Amino acid sequence: MREDLVYLDRLATLVGRLGLDTDTTPTMAVAYAPSAAARMRDGVRRLASWTRAAKLDQALAWVLDQPTHGIGIPLSCRSVAQLQDPAQTAQQLRESTPLALDEVMSAHLLDAPSGGVVVVKLSHLVADASDADRVFAEVCALLDGTAAEPTVYALDRRRSVDLYARPSAAAAVVEELGELPVARRCGARGRGEVRTLDVRVPERHSFSSLLSVACRALAPVVGDDQIWSYPLTPPEDRDHPGYFAQVKQVKVSAGATEPLIATRRARARIEALGRFSEGDAPALAGRLSRARTPRLVLSATSFYRTNTTVLRPLRTVSHRSLDDVRLLWDRSHSPDGALRLQYKTRFLDAPEAQDLARRLESFAS
Repeated sequence: MREDLVYLDRLATLVGRLGLDTDTTPTMAVAYAPSAAARMRDGVRRLASWTRAAKLDQALAWVLDQPTHGIGIPLSCRSVAQLQDPAQTAQQLRESTPLALDEVMSAHLLDAPSGGVVVVKLSHLVADASDADRVFAEVCALLDGTAAEPTVYALDRRRSVDLYARPSAAAAVVEELGELPVARRCGARGRGEVRTLDVRVPERHSFSSLLSVACRALAPVVGDDQIWSYPLTPPEDRDHPGYFAQVKQVKVSAGATEPLIATRRARARIEALGRFSEGDAPALAGRLSRARTPRLVLSATSFYRTNTTVLRPLRTVSHRSLDDVRLLWDRSHSPDGALRLQYKTRFLDAPEAQDLARRLESFAS
């Protein structure tokens, strides 16, 4: 890893050590009809040359500071006599095909006489969710035979170095967070099994208003005062290819007189402090761990639901996570979006999770 990309190095080490591939790697899964099988196989076989033409391999080679020829693009096409439920098959492929550190993209196809599925992954070291959404849209065009020349993935190297070379605002963030709230229920340490529920959210919500709703919905479980984490790509970096997300941490309170206004102000103060991501402050992480502070996350992301006349998006999810409660919000393909509630089964039981989902829908309506 390049020495000037310290945070990415820490992120890659954490993902590898804890086996968080399904939790962090952008993944797209699609199904296709039997009539498209030959086209799909041809598209997967061409993906390696397509990836190199798009210079995605060069982007990862630069991040890792190694030769481009060492970057892998694993591909596979297999046939079976009978396909299980396509979504289950895609889920199994997602979990059984982790992307190695030096692999920039992978595609795995499994088909049967009844149809098939393709699961595609992209390295999280070179792309955030919005970048991956654009890349996957082009991959779908390649698979269904409508692709033009690939868009060159011009990783913004100068911005990457500039971002990670800036001093961390860790000390200021620790001061801003102040005394940690004592949670009514402690977090469940380590990785654990997670389950997923779908939640309906009206179109009118902003990120801050949804965070305020989430805080209020969780208050019966953890108490009014909470620490939430959320990935944020600075506005000036959003249109530049590369991983620029910073995981912010903010203290919010369901007991505030004006919860939404208080949440907006708390976010504004944290984000104004400068470059900071969760991995920048080991001392803060240690404090949160010792206090057994629940890991609560709200993430504006993408579920990579590119739909074409040939391909149908499939739902796949993480089954293990460090987070006790995580809300994943995707507004990339519809105004009101889709919200997924993921919860660690050692933190909430199924009835509690259903109650939480109902409160989220009620408070958001």
